[in-house]
Amino acid sequence: MRIAVISDTHFGYAWGTEREEDSFRQAAEALREADADIVLLPGDIFDSRVPKQEIMKKAMRILSIPLERPGTGVVLEDTINKDTAPVTWRAFTGIPVVAIHGTHERRGRGLANPVHTLEAAGMLVHLHCQSIVLRKGDERIALHGMSGVPESYAPEVLKEWNPTPVAGAMNILMLHQSFKETVYADAAYLTLDDMPKGFDLAINGHIHNPKIFNDHSFLQAGSTVITQLRQSETERPKGYFVLDTDNRTINFYPIRAQRKLIYLEMDFDGTPPAEIVEKARAKLEESIPTSEEFKPLVKLKLRGSLSKGSRLDTTQIRNGFDALISIDNELTTDDFRKKIEELREMHRSKMSVDEMGARLLEGNLKQANYAGPDAQRLFALLADGDIEGAQRLVLKK
Repeated sequence: MRIAVISDTHFGYAWGTEREEDSFRQAAEALREADADIVLLPGDIFDSRVPKQEIMKKAMRILSIPLERPGTGVVLEDTINKDTAPVTWRAFTGIPVVAIHGTHERRGRGLANPVHTLEAAGMLVHLHCQSIVLRKGDERIALHGMSGVPESYAPEVLKEWNPTPVAGAMNILMLHQSFKETVYADAAYLTLDDMPKGFDLAINGHIHNPKIFNDHSFLQAGSTVITQLRQSETERPKGYFVLDTDNRTINFYPIRAQRKLIYLEMDFDGTPPAEIVEKARAKLEESIPTSEEFKPLVKLKLRGSLSKGSRLDTTQIRNGFDALISIDNELTTDDFRKKIEELREMHRSKMSVDEMGARLLEGNLKQANYAGPDAQRLFALLADGDIEGAQRLVLKK
C-alpha cells in the first residue's frame, strides 16, 4: 500500500492578507498529486479552533479531492475504542482520509472542533486515543492516533492510552506533539524513548520542518505552508511524504506552487539610518529573484546599533520591491545599549529597586544638564507618590 502523509495544512492561515490562498493552494496540490491508497493528516488541518465559514467551505472542497478519486479497494476492517457511526459511506468511497486534530484545533472537553465536524460530514476518520484497522487485499494497516494535547499532559495521556500494536498488521502511530529531540525549546515533555514499543512507524505533526529520525522509525511530517519566517524554513521546500509499505521506503515530494522564502541577516555598528537603508536595499535587490510565479517571502533581520540619537524608518527599505518583506528591526542606539548594560550590572550587583531607580534618575538628570536638587531626595519624593513635594523641591531651586 502507498500512504500519503500531508501534515499541518493550516487552512485559513494569513486570512485577509495577500497570502490567504497559500494554505489552500498548496494543500490542494498535495492531495491531487499524492499517489496513495490512504491519506493521513497528522493535525493542524486548520489554523484556528473555530474557523470562519468561508474557510470551512474552501477546506471542505479541497478535502473532497481524495474522496472523489477512484477507490483503490481499501476497506475498514475494525475499530478500537471508536464508535463506528461517523465512519460512513463517504469516507471510504475514494481514497480514505484518517486524521487527528492538532494544537490549533484543540478545544475544551465536550466541545466539537472543526475536525470533528469533517468526520460528522463523512469526509474523514478522526482519531483521538483510538485505532482503526484498514485492509487492502491481504495487507492490513493498523492506524493509532492521539490528537494534540497540552505538552505537559502528553506523557500521561500517552501512558494512560497505552496503544497496543495489532498482530498481523503494519502498525502506525500518529501524534501531534513536541519532542525533546526535535525542537530547541523547553516546552517539549515527550522524548523518543516515550514511544510505545512494537510500532513500525511513528508519524508526528506539529513541527514544520520535515525530517526522519531513529532509522526511519519516526517521521516528522513537516507542513505544507510556511507560517513562520525562520531560517530553518529555507532548508527544504514545503511538501508531503509517501510511505510505500511494500519496500518500506518513505519519499518526500515538494509542492511546486509555493512561495520562495529568503532569509537575510545584516549587522551594523553605530551606523546612520541613511546608510542602513542604502545597504539593506542593495541586499534585497541582489537577493530577490525577478521571475517567480508567486511573490517571494523575505525575512530581513537587522542587528547591531544605530548612530547616536537616530531612528530608522523601515518602510524606506521595503518600498518598491515585488516581494512580501518582513523586517525584524533589532537595532539599538549606543545610548540605549549602554542603559541596558547598566541595568544588567545593577541587577548583578543585587541593588534594590529603589536604588536602581535613583541611579537611573540621577544619570538621566545629569545627561539633561540638570543642576537642581539632589537626585536621591527627588527620587524619594517621587517613589512615595508625593508629586507636589517633588515639584516644590525643583521649583525652590
